[in-house]
Amino acid sequence: MTFNIPNILTIIRLILVPCMGVCMYKGLYIPAAVMFFIAGTTDVIDGYIARKLNQITYFGKIMDPLADKLLSVTALVMLAIAGRIHETNAVLNWIIPAFVLSKEALMGIGGLIIVKTKHRIRSSNWYGKAATCLFFVAILLLMFEVTLTAGRWFLVVAVLCSVFALIMYIRVFFSIQADPPIEKK
Repeated sequence: MTFNIPNILTIIRLILVPCMGVCMYKGLYIPAAVMFFIAGTTDVIDGYIARKLNQITYFGKIMDPLADKLLSVTALVMLAIAGRIHETNAVLNWIIPAFVLSKEALMGIGGLIIVKTKHRIRSSNWYGKAATCLFFVAILLLMFEVTLTAGRWFLVVAVLCSVFALIMYIRVFFSIQADPPIEKK
């Protein structure tokens, strides 16, 4: 692994995930929101630096999206445990975290297949970034009582955007599989 600024920021994000999850579990939403915000900000910064300074690494291509997924899924699970996604119906409370976890697992399996079959890993697209951004806002809003209703609406829009992203990524997956594998030098 290359220790450059983008990879260090990704490692920081990975460290923040369990810390944020523990804070949320204990109902400490202000420190959890600060950690979530810092982690989300490092995602934007590390991507910008990696592209601007040409510091894109294999580690970053794999771990950066993994860190994002862990951050979002952990936050959604903790919000579901607290009953903040849907306060009166336990089944509805868990549908969105279950969908997001299933989608991310499916995309992870697809990524492993691409790596295993020696195909080129492509960067994320605008629709994936849009879904991530909407989840980011929704999760922050769901952490506070005063913005709970707005957070639920953002979450619905984020899920719809995520469904669109999943459909698009499935199309990309099959187009990648149709390409010849890359040869290692």
